[in-house]
Order: sequence, then structure tokens, then C-alpha cells
Amino acid sequence: MKKKWIALGTTLVLAAALAMPAMAANGIREIKASLRPDITIADSSKGSADIGLEKAKKIALEDAGLKERKVIFVTAKADFDDGRKEYEVEFYCDGTEYDYEIDAATGKILKAEKDIDD
Repeated sequence: MKKKWIALGTTLVLAAALAMPAMAANGIREIKASLRPDITIADSSKGSADIGLEKAKKIALEDAGLKERKVIFVTAKADFDDGRKEYEVEFYCDGTEYDYEIDAATGKILKAEKDIDD
């Protein structure tokens, strides 16, 4: 009888331990949403769209009207701004600096700057 109680207790502890991470993740999302209702919290369990770094570079190059073989990339990295993932892409071509910020989920250009070096 004692073995049955130990087995039952072990099973209950294990079940609680397995359920806690999911409950905690939901609780954290709810807390963040209540603190900043203007920001949408992505649910990582459902997966999220991400265009990827190479696509972000392609978008920037197409906007600038340049080919990759003609530019020198200075920065191409993922970053987070106001809870949103974006890609920072910076490159040079013929004495001109191009600086882009591209939304990682949509591919929308958030910022595009062009600076001609003197």
C-alpha cells in the first residue's frame, strides 16, 4: 500500500512539473499585455513569420536599385525595437552609405537613409 502512495505522489509531482512551464508562459504573456496593451506579444508556440536576414538584404538592395556584387555590407543583423524584431542593413556603394531598417515579420521598410560621402 505504501508503494502505491509513493507512486501516486511521484506521478502527481511529475504532472505538476510538466504543466508549470506552459502555465508560466501564458501568465507572462498576460502580464506583459496588461502592462503594455499597445504592444502585441507574439505567441512563440504558434510560430511567427520572419523574412530572414538574406531577404532583408535583398529588399534593401532592390530599394536602392543596386546589385549585391557592387556593394560592401557594413552591418546586416537582427535587432529588437519596441518589442518588434527588425533587421538593420547598412552598406556602401561608390562613396554612398545606405542605411535600412526592415520589419522582420512583413519585410516593410521602416527606415531608409542615403548619405553621400564628401
